[in-house]
Amino acid sequence: MKKIKLLKAVSTVMMVVTLVTSMGATNVLAAEVDNTPSAIETDGDIETRAGVETLPLNRWYTISSGFSIDGYNYTPCKTSTGQYLTLKFKCKVSNQSIGNSGVHVKILIRDYNTREFISSAGFSFSLENQNMTYNIETAPMNLGYSNRKIQIYTQITSFSSSDSSERTVDFWDYQSYTNN
Repeated sequence: MKKIKLLKAVSTVMMVVTLVTSMGATNVLAAEVDNTPSAIETDGDIETRAGVETLPLNRWYTISSGFSIDGYNYTPCKTSTGQYLTLKFKCKVSNQSIGNSGVHVKILIRDYNTREFISSAGFSFSLENQNMTYNIETAPMNLGYSNRKIQIYTQITSFSSSDSSERTVDFWDYQSYTNN
């Protein structure tokens, strides 16, 4: 009789432990998938980031060491810890681009939650020489408030064609600086 009571007590305790551990939260880390081929990566190491990337306050932060864009691109969601965002990067019109005309690059910041572009956060410039490397630094862009979830939208258009996919721009040493 004592054996049966002991077995029932042990099985009850095991069932409670199993239920409690199966109902608990489990931390899961998901990495961004980088499907963008880059001709300018040199070390072959790809840094993956778990979840939403946070752009730190009052210091330069490397978002990416290198990537290429033709047409347009949205970054994964980022949280800007400051109200003002400055971007700094190097870029060059790819030698694989069709034609010799320059390109126009437009950078806009989009609120991740509303999917609306922030009217006070945009920057554009032209790249006219295919063989020249450009060092670009945006003016501080007002995001409206700190800790805003954003996406960086980049659009490439050609001077000589309405088809934006004809031109490719290589970006590297892409950094952000946020402040209040």
